[in-house]
Amino acid sequence: SHPSHLVHIHFHTTSIGLNRFDGHRFRTITQEENEDLSSVLPESDIRILYFDSFIQKLWVCSVNRMTQYRPQTDDFQTFPFLDASGNTHQNTSVNCLFRDDSGILWAGTRRGLYRFDEQTATFLWCSQPKGIDRFEIKAIYPDENGWIWMGTSQGLFKFKADSKGDIQFADQPEDSSLQKMFESDIRLICKDDNGYLWLGVQESGIYAWKAGEVPRFFQHELSDPFSLDNNDVRAISKDPSGRIWIGTFLGLNIYNPQTQRFQRVHHQEGNPKSLGSGSVRSIFFDKRGSAWIGTY
Repeated sequence: SHPSHLVHIHFHTTSIGLNRFDGHRFRTITQEENEDLSSVLPESDIRILYFDSFIQKLWVCSVNRMTQYRPQTDDFQTFPFLDASGNTHQNTSVNCLFRDDSGILWAGTRRGLYRFDEQTATFLWCSQPKGIDRFEIKAIYPDENGWIWMGTSQGLFKFKADSKGDIQFADQPEDSSLQKMFESDIRLICKDDNGYLWLGVQESGIYAWKAGEVPRFFQHELSDPFSLDNNDVRAISKDPSGRIWIGTFLGLNIYNPQTQRFQRVHHQEGNPKSLGSGSVRSIFFDKRGSAWIGTY
């Protein structure tokens, strides 16, 4: 029987398809599963999974396609990306998805920002200020009062949208102490219980910042065993107790806000209870508070 919804199903991505875990066993879904094209993935190299609680469906982002898994029929539907002229955009390569409080679904890609149009079932390219439209969008994260943070290859920006999806960008801060951070290559965004934004910078480290304060920058320090183990930050997530979990090229780092120290967790050869592999690509906390760590 087909699953009626996704609460008890865990999906995992690989370069050869999608793995679905129902609590008892894994099922691998690949591009070549059967001849019915609606039942298979258009591509097997899966990069991102996003469970859309607004519609109770799973978005599956591969290298060149955006696909939606439909649990009621156990199949997939593909959605196109359109440019300003209505032409299909190829090779969009989605980096992040986010549905805001007004119900708009945003997609950050290497070609810029898109929003999903429910009526036409297409992703429409968003007109942005000159220059920003050329940036690769790597992270999207909600702020307050309808504003949304956007991490790009050329810096950190904040925008909001009206009911039609038209967007307005906030002015960049003039404070010199924020300039370097706002111009960094931001690939990850997370917010902790104390209101600090954690901003992963491409292969350089991570910022912790709250409005009105000077940003704090964390990097690997050879002489400090409580620093980040590596500057190539791949994942950021907050656990139920408020700690920040950071995945890097070399392992897992757990930041305790009270001690302001990182605890390092690494793969240990021959120890089946250690981290599965050296590099951490994703971190997810389920409803029970258990951490799921994607490694490679």
